[in-house]
Amino acid sequence: MTVAPPPLVQVACATCGADRPTRVAHEGPLGIVRCGGCGLLYVSPRLAEPQAHYHGDRDAVLRKYGAILRGERGHNRDPNYEQELGVLRRLKPTGRLLDVGTHCGFFLRKARGLGWTLVGVEPSPIGAALAQEFYGLDVRNALLEDAGFSDGSFDLVTMVDVFEHVGEPMTVLGQVRRVLRDDGLLFVKVPNGRYNLFKYRLFRRLMGLREVEIFDAKEHVVHYTAETLRATLAAAGFKVTRAFVPLPIQDGARWKCALRSVAHVLARVQRALGGGFGPLATDIAVVAEKGSLGHMLGRAAPSHSVRPADSEKAL
Repeated sequence: MTVAPPPLVQVACATCGADRPTRVAHEGPLGIVRCGGCGLLYVSPRLAEPQAHYHGDRDAVLRKYGAILRGERGHNRDPNYEQELGVLRRLKPTGRLLDVGTHCGFFLRKARGLGWTLVGVEPSPIGAALAQEFYGLDVRNALLEDAGFSDGSFDLVTMVDVFEHVGEPMTVLGQVRRVLRDDGLLFVKVPNGRYNLFKYRLFRRLMGLREVEIFDAKEHVVHYTAETLRATLAAAGFKVTRAFVPLPIQDGARWKCALRSVAHVLARVQRALGGGFGPLATDIAVVAEKGSLGHMLGRAAPSHSVRPADSEKAL
């Protein structure tokens, strides 16, 4: 029996609402496009339900992460979590920390005992349940807007390897701004869209690999550069106060890990010399505070249109 392909949808820009995309890459039927209004890289057409697999099978999750949940081995992202938490401890050493998109609680488990009261929100019932069961974490199975948090109830909000999954970033950032105290901080870490474009062009043009999955476009629906991340945060009333090149996420063959490590050193040097986040920085990490909303007065809210994907445009 032939299995029908998953439904696709065309979407407008998640930040400015413009619907003037230019395709720059593709992964199968999924297109990676650049917004003609603000330059944001995003996926269109994309899967109609790009995060659906997170709501799937508990046994499959345990097969993949069971040893980590039971404490039999560490997570390959633990060095990343430790670096990020070290930065945050210097900036906001105490208070209430809310982690948005907690998954199975791997980040929050590394934050235990560091001085914060920890809370998480996770839309996957399986992820939330496992975080509660194995780590005893206070993780609510809900979207942020449905979690029932009062205004100004957190000192620190983190989104670690999560924001690229969010198809409506302005809605989520509005909720983050609401639950943050006036002196609260937001931490966001995302893959670097410039790095992904560099790899895509390298693999296709120089190595002749025509079908490569660099962007993880099935679930990563927005691909930020440092500039578009800063602009998206600013449009939601946040001011970036610190940005750094985080450690690369290390997995796969040793030679791949070695190449990432070398690229990380070069990316840090480039940034230190004022070069920003170039194509060698695998990820971008920023800390932002609540800025003035005065600059937003008179700005129309973006229109985020979604429509079924045209079959010819999806090719």
